[in-house]
This record gives sequence, C-alpha cells and structure tokens, in this order.
Amino acid sequence: RKSYLKFDLPDAPTNVYSAKLWLKVSSLSGFSTIHTAKFVDDDSWDEATITWNNKPTEGTTLDSQTGHIVGNWIVFDVTSQVETERKGNDTISFVITETSLDELLTTYFTKEADEDDRPVLAIISGDGIAADADAYVMGGSNQNVNYGSTETMVVKKHDIELYNRKSYMRFDLSHINDTVSSASLMVKLVSINGTTINNVRYISDDSWNESSITWQNKPAEGVTLNVQNIQTAGWIEYDITEQVESERIGDGKISLVIVDSTLTNVLATYATREAANVYDRPYLLINNSETLQRIASSSVNFDAIDNNSTEINKILTFPNPATSYFVIDLNDAVDAQVYLFDAKGLLLYNQENVIGKIVVPTDTYKMGVYLLRVIDKSNVYMEKILINK
Repeated sequence: RKSYLKFDLPDAPTNVYSAKLWLKVSSLSGFSTIHTAKFVDDDSWDEATITWNNKPTEGTTLDSQTGHIVGNWIVFDVTSQVETERKGNDTISFVITETSLDELLTTYFTKEADEDDRPVLAIISGDGIAADADAYVMGGSNQNVNYGSTETMVVKKHDIELYNRKSYMRFDLSHINDTVSSASLMVKLVSINGTTINNVRYISDDSWNESSITWQNKPAEGVTLNVQNIQTAGWIEYDITEQVESERIGDGKISLVIVDSTLTNVLATYATREAANVYDRPYLLINNSETLQRIASSSVNFDAIDNNSTEINKILTFPNPATSYFVIDLNDAVDAQVYLFDAKGLLLYNQENVIGKIVVPTDTYKMGVYLLRVIDKSNVYMEKILINK
C-alpha cells in the first residue's frame, strides 16, 4: 500500500524557508516502522480514479520518519521540493511509502477526516533578505588576515586574543517600504563544541567590506540587540525588530556582529552566504513571516481499511487555535513532561513533573503551527497547536 497526497500552492508567498508535511496516524498494527515521503512529479492524477496500475511514478526521496504512535503527528521535512514547485507549477504531489519490510499496516487520516486530523502542509515563509556581505575576524597573529570568502564564519571568546573570533553580516533594507512589525536574524549553526552564549550587536558603520575586513580594521560594536544560549547545531533566531525598523527609515542598511559574551572557549561555527547549500545561508526574516496551512487537495490510501483510532490519553488542550496562551489539562497524567516545538523542530517551551492543569504563554510566538508533546509514565501525547495573532 502507498498513500498519495497533492497540495495546491497558489497563495504561497515568494520565499519559503521551511515546509513540513504533517500526517496524523489513525491506526497501526505494530510498534516499529519507517515511512518515506517521496516527490511525485506528475500532478495529473485524480483521487477518484488513481489505482495501483495507473499510479504516477515515484521521484526523489525527501525525508524518512519512524516512531509511529496512534494519534501522533508524523512530520516530514519537504522544504526544498516545496520551494522548487512554488517556482514551477504551484502544485506539489507526494507519496508515502514503507521503507522496511516489516509488513506493518499504518493508516493515516485523509482530507475527509475531521478538520483537526487532516493532512497539513505547514509553510514557514516571509520576506527574506539574504546577506550582501559576511565575514569573520580573528585576533592575535591573524589580526590582519581576511576571512570573507569562506563557507563558514566562527564565533569564540578566549582569554588569549589569538583565539578570539567574531562574525559580521550586512543586509540591504532599501526595498522594504512598509513598517517592519517583526524582524529576525536567521543563522544556521553548523557545529559547536560546547554550550555558550552568543550576542548579536548593532554596527553603525556599514562601510566595511567582506573582502578586506580584519580584526585590526573591524568596525566598532554598538548595543546588544539579542542574546541566545547556543548548544545544539541548527537554526538560531535573533529578534532584532526595533533596530531593523530604525535602519529601514534611516540609511536602508544594517550591519550586525555575532560575539561570544562568555569565556567558555566554545567554538560556534555558522554558515555564510558562500555556503554550498543555499538553504543554510543567513537571512533576515522580515515583517510578514507566517505559517500557512494547506489542506491536501487530494489524498488517497490504496486499500486502506477502516479502523477505530485508539485514544492514547485524556489530555485536553484549549483554546486551539490559541492567541496569547493555551491550557493543557493533564487529567490523570502524573509527573508529565511537556514540550512545545516550532515547525523547524526547535524546542521553545518545556516543563517537567507537571500535574493537573498548566497555562502555556504564546504571546511572544509568531503565528504558525507548533507541535506539543506530553510524556507521562505510560503514554506519549502529541498535538498540533495553531497560534493566530
């Protein structure tokens, strides 16, 4: 059996930074399986006529997932293909296949299910601005060496100047005409060898050049705009809204530097605009960043059987969609662990040893789709949380 889904993307914004295919497990005949999401190039298939004999050809493997539990959401990362299709025919098809030969039967909900159970394509999008310059500088005997053409930039604070490193970026804001309501610096942390704190600071002098900047001639640092605890590779988001809006109505450019504010001697390595993977390059996420939901326009599961889904818990969440908060009623769950992730998989909130009801504040989160995971001694509960503003 294979399951096909098709989504229309006519309203997708011009920039797509993350796209996740969310499928909710309806039933499962075992406990361990691996499913793969593949691209289907032919969008002409119809859910009313598709069969095994006329099914379209499978294409590139996009992502594989395991850990299926009845009632949980399985999330496939399909970012690169969604961005490609958005620039093409604005329609995208997927097929979900079984990778292992364990003969387990997994049933997902389709678009004919209740609204909260239907397949969702969650797209993180917005007005993204790529860096027009980036480089890092190094102290000591390397103080006159330029590092403006490398695929990575480095941040480190050491008690010996030779090992100190700072990373600089500049962005052009001249094409932004409207007031900036939100702006985040998005940088991909490629590697890190410990835990530390990185600061983003404002640079008033935009005249520096990535091909000539060194430790010796680097521009002066200004105010600290945002601080993040850095410990795991992945996307790091720094909120710099106020400074971006100030520079938009000013000279139309903004320069930033990432520095380490501790003496942990931890080396943090970020991708630059020269990175081989274009999806790893730094950018500003501006103004209208939002998560769009696209309910599958067509979905079909060959030979799917009707099974009653098993309710794994009596945990309740409300209101959903949420605005400034939502409540988790744990009922009989004891010593539960509560986690909230964004669509990129970043952990935003967690509480341990929870009993009864808790209120999760969401007023600082952007509009979008989030994943709630609650674990008690005997169950794992997962729920899609929608945040509207």
